[in-house]
Amino acid sequence: MKFRATSILGVIITVTVPSLFPLVGMALNEMARVDVRWILGPDAPQGAYISGNTVILDFDVEQGTPVNFTEALFLKNEDPTRAYDLEISLDRAVPASEFVECKIHIYEYSTTPSRFVDTLDLADGADVYNGALTAGGCLRISLEVNTVADAGETYSFRVKLEVS
Repeated sequence: MKFRATSILGVIITVTVPSLFPLVGMALNEMARVDVRWILGPDAPQGAYISGNTVILDFDVEQGTPVNFTEALFLKNEDPTRAYDLEISLDRAVPASEFVECKIHIYEYSTTPSRFVDTLDLADGADVYNGALTAGGCLRISLEVNTVADAGETYSFRVKLEVS
C-alpha cells in the first residue's frame, strides 16, 4: 500500500537491556547488582513506556518531514561509586531506502553542558557504540527521524544495550 506524502508513518522503537535484571553479572561465582535504569525524558513520544528493562517508543512521523526528540530517554547509573561498560548495538535495523535519517544520538548528560558521545545510524545493522557510564552518571538519548516522501509501512527496530 502506498501512502500520500501527507500521510502518517508509524515507527516503533524497542530498546532492550537484556542484562539489567535485578541481579546480574557473574564474577567468580558471585552475583553483582547493576544499578542502571531507563528514564523517559520530557521529549519522549506520547504513549512511550518502560516495561522492565525494555523501553517502547511508538510514534508517528509525517513522510518527508524531519522529527527530533531531543530528550527522549535517559540511561541513569544510580550507583555513586561504580562505573559500567556499555555496548549499544542494533538487533534489527530499519530499511535504509525508506529513511533520509533514522539515528540515535548519545550524549553524556552528567556534564554541563551535555557532551556529544556518538551517533548510531539505525539503518546500519553493523553500527555499534562502546563506552562507559560513569558512577552516578547519565546518558541522554535523542532520536532523529526523517522518512522518504513515499515511505509506506510501519517499521520496527530494536536497539540492544549490554551492561557489564
